[in-house]
Amino acid sequence: MSASADKRSMRLLMVCAMGTLAGILMASADRKASKVANGPITVEERLKQLDHKSS
Repeated sequence: MSASADKRSMRLLMVCAMGTLAGILMASADRKASKVANGPITVEERLKQLDHKSS
């Protein structure tokens, strides 16, 4: 492989990695925003949610 093709593939890999990271960060921020909008949940509610997930 030539040097320019190597450079191009590395640049493409970096762009893909940054896009993936940006998507993860946006999803995380969206989850936090929805939790804030729904208000704080009690420990009992959280335990019920975890019980439903495990069963």
